[in-house]
Amino acid sequence: MWTKTLCSFSLTVIMLSGCSGPVADSVTESQLEVDPAIPLHLIDYAHSDDGKLVHGTISDFDGDVKATWTTDTGSTNVAMSMDELFGLWQTLTSSDIFTQSIVTDENAELDPEKFHVISIIEKYNGKTMKQTHLVPTDSTSPVLREWIDNLKIPK
Repeated sequence: MWTKTLCSFSLTVIMLSGCSGPVADSVTESQLEVDPAIPLHLIDYAHSDDGKLVHGTISDFDGDVKATWTTDTGSTNVAMSMDELFGLWQTLTSSDIFTQSIVTDENAELDPEKFHVISIIEKYNGKTMKQTHLVPTDSTSPVLREWIDNLKIPK
């Protein structure tokens, strides 16, 4: 089941669905506590095309933006600026293609073959906002295509 595959790789999916494993066990709540008045962001993306899973996490949880991608060829850290992270975040939280794809059913199938599975977490003033988006892979939205290009997924 894809959910298990995602849980082993995805901090966001772990936090949203309560999965456990190496990643979940290595992240503690104290690591997410910096200054509660400073918003912290995490974007988690997964998609599978022809059986090849691409998974990435972009966050500023430790004060610096980090982007890590895992593909069939291994893991790669990709340089990303705070402005790039905020651009991705702004598009996710304001564009119709994403706002219309917010998951409201906690039993929804997180299938990266059928969807671009995008989860986000924002921590601000002691509150945590978690949200998952399932954008159909057959979407022809130019906003989605540009957003995916801006993720800087290694080729």
